[in-house]
Amino acid sequence: MKTPNRRPWLFALLTALILLAGGIAVGMAARLVVVPQADQTVEVDTPTPPSFVSQSVDEVVFYPWNQYDPEYLAANAPELHEYFMDRCIASLLHGADLLRVTLPEDWNTREPLVSSDTFYWKDIPVTDQQSSQPALLDVGGGYSTQDFGLSIVARSTGEPPTRAQKEEALNQVQQDVCDLFDPQGGQGELYDTLLMLWEHLDIYQVDNNHFVTWEGHGLDVAQIVYAPMADIAAAQDGTEQSTQQRLNALSQTAQSLDYHIQLVTTQRQVVVVLTQAYPTTGDWYSVGVYYDAGLGAYSGVVLNRHVN
Repeated sequence: MKTPNRRPWLFALLTALILLAGGIAVGMAARLVVVPQADQTVEVDTPTPPSFVSQSVDEVVFYPWNQYDPEYLAANAPELHEYFMDRCIASLLHGADLLRVTLPEDWNTREPLVSSDTFYWKDIPVTDQQSSQPALLDVGGGYSTQDFGLSIVARSTGEPPTRAQKEEALNQVQQDVCDLFDPQGGQGELYDTLLMLWEHLDIYQVDNNHFVTWEGHGLDVAQIVYAPMADIAAAQDGTEQSTQQRLNALSQTAQSLDYHIQLVTTQRQVVVVLTQAYPTTGDWYSVGVYYDAGLGAYSGVVLNRHVN
């Protein structure tokens, strides 16, 4: 998921977006729903977490996947307007394009599971275009009065990554977080992935019928999450420091802005979660980026929003 072109103007864009986010009423740290065991779901609330949290779980589950019940959805599929299904199909196609994976030839014979306000494409076999490795693609979206979620994640198959691969992935992501908030301007693969996400959301924010798409709602989330990044980067002193020292400094700066940088490791992935929280209202906006240790690349993005 690399892009050959650096875009040094990204932080200038992000600085401008601070004006867009500044007037929005605000609240609470991100809630990650984690599944430590196959038969147990635990919702982890972090109303006042440290800004940089490292934790290890079996799986990270964002909205709307925390509501995914395939048996119930299959038995209670509602009648939906055609444009809803068109938007679901568009999200699958656009998501595959964003992650640079190739869908199977029979993709159009598959149908998502849907409710009145959520959709789920699950375990679609794809091929990573960069490594030619097989992967499974999950695309899900949901929109309600309080919550919004768009999730596009490809994950490696076969044997789980080795300890060495996991350590290499974690080290890579930690360095990329530091490079993302470099005071001289963002750089690195995480930076490139967030830039590609922004461009993707901007292109597909409305469909041909002028309906706001899932990407359009995601763009609103990205605007708020991206906006403080320039200030956080500018506050770093730029002196030679270890990765851990730089992460600690980022933590202190971000926390002062009610901004949270979380790292979660799973059996196959390292997930970076960037959250702008608004403690006075309990609202929060998150962007998650997945690095797959088996694929050796960033392979997924998630946008979440919760408003009270």
